[in-house]
Amino acid sequence: MKPESKYNITMMMSGNTPCTPVEPTMQVLNGENTLVWEDPWIPDLQEYKPRQTSKESTQVYHAIKKTSGLLNGSFSVRSACWESINLEASSRPPPVFGRIWKSKIHERLKMMLWRVALDIPPTKEKLSRFATEPDLSSLCGHSPESSLHIFVEFHISRALWFGSPWGFRIDRNQVNSTMQFVEIFLDPPEEWVSDAQERVRFLLYGALVVDFVWRCRNKSLGEDRVLDYYNLCTGLKKIYLEHWHGSSGNDCSFIAAVARDCRGRLVFAYPKKFKATLPLQAEAEAFNWATHLVGSYNFPRAVIEGDSKNCVNALKNPEKLSCWRLEAIMADTDFEASQAPTILFKWVPREANKAAHALAK
Repeated sequence: MKPESKYNITMMMSGNTPCTPVEPTMQVLNGENTLVWEDPWIPDLQEYKPRQTSKESTQVYHAIKKTSGLLNGSFSVRSACWESINLEASSRPPPVFGRIWKSKIHERLKMMLWRVALDIPPTKEKLSRFATEPDLSSLCGHSPESSLHIFVEFHISRALWFGSPWGFRIDRNQVNSTMQFVEIFLDPPEEWVSDAQERVRFLLYGALVVDFVWRCRNKSLGEDRVLDYYNLCTGLKKIYLEHWHGSSGNDCSFIAAVARDCRGRLVFAYPKKFKATLPLQAEAEAFNWATHLVGSYNFPRAVIEGDSKNCVNALKNPEKLSCWRLEAIMADTDFEASQAPTILFKWVPREANKAAHALAK
């Protein structure tokens, strides 16, 4: 075997004294005389040769980055650290990703905007590279289904954008990529928004439209139905109000507690303001506050109702809690409930909880 491609037993060193030997390795030095596809790379399988999958050069030399200190085959922790630093400096993500993760919207909406900015949603245009099925859109049936088509060119999407509180025409903007599309929400024109709070509302609405249209697209794959703009617009507005009223847009949220006796007569109704921006966190704080109110009023029995199924399920089965932001709130709520005589948590539809929502507004 070539001297640049020989096996040796590498020893772990402690000072000048060798310690425990490790697995036999293969020295390639500068890689000029080591062949990628022809020389055996696995010491235990000397007869094994990998199957060549590329027509590129077969010398290991060309796979080693030509930087000082590496061509002589001398690799160290220091050289690896410098190589990693240089690699990170040359491959930093665009600043738009940092602005997405720092925005004050729901984590699921952040993930959706990040996926759209990278243009990685599994559209039919993407999947057509791996399958022979047609790439026509499942929404309209006559255009290739790409991310830009779904969120910008589709007529229902354009109608939802125009039906926003700002009434803007998304198709009149020069959008050549999904990255530019997401940047519109993060940095809208000044004639559309006037202050910082309006920017948060604009970003929230844009993220909700993207998520809403994508879910409609997924439903249309298994159901052959005609999309009704009026129903879609009404559903989108409900979702938007739910997210927006869960947060005041100024690092604060408003919650409310409405208490009634067994005959349905009003006992008290209190609103409360606290620092939070996530709707789910506001719902959890509402359950926590209601539990403390039960203890302060010394009610012998109480049924705490709310329209957040995630919070109710987390209180009944703490092991199923999926959001780490709620762990401390749910733990305090569970402890306070254990100190009271009898407290039951019950989920109710949103229509049955209108009094508390109206008071929180």
